[in-house]
Amino acid sequence: FFSSRRRHTRLQGDWSSDVCSSDLSDKTVLDYYAAAPLAGIRFTVKDARGRIVLQQDYPTLSKGNHRLVLETQSWTQGIYFYSFSTARGRIDGKILVQH
Repeated sequence: FFSSRRRHTRLQGDWSSDVCSSDLSDKTVLDYYAAAPLAGIRFTVKDARGRIVLQQDYPTLSKGNHRLVLETQSWTQGIYFYSFSTARGRIDGKILVQH
């Protein structure tokens, strides 16, 4: 199963987030909310040693609810750290991958 700590954060009024993962067989689902349109978002996942496992850039993000599905079946078991970052701030969280 896969799990993540729940975190609610606000970045200067533009971004609020309730980022959590859902337990699925080979995937982790991160749900988040943009309180306003945003530009220049970078999503990064690092392993426990700080190595980048995944990095995606999003030029724009519309206001509203969004979902990011991570295919984690090929990842080594362990703790991973993720972040959503913009020029205005950052949201961090953890994902536990167990097969």
